[in-house]
Amino acid sequence: MYPYTPLYYTAPTQVRYWSVVRGRYVGGIAYHDFIIDGVSGEIMLIEGIISAAQAVDNISFEEAIVELDWRDISDSIL
Repeated sequence: MYPYTPLYYTAPTQVRYWSVVRGRYVGGIAYHDFIIDGVSGEIMLIEGIISAAQAVDNISFEEAIVELDWRDISDSIL
């Protein structure tokens, strides 16, 4: 296993992340050191998501946040 390097996104990136509140993966948009929740629009620190996933549900940092290919979400936003 390799050492953890803090995540930082220079461009908006669609991701799935482990939500300890929901007990499942949720979609969102990562930008800089934050994720915008795809359900509520809440802004969360990436480090907090990773720490909580590891502490509460034993999810590794590699699996706590996973980058996805960009999907068109324009219609959903409208």
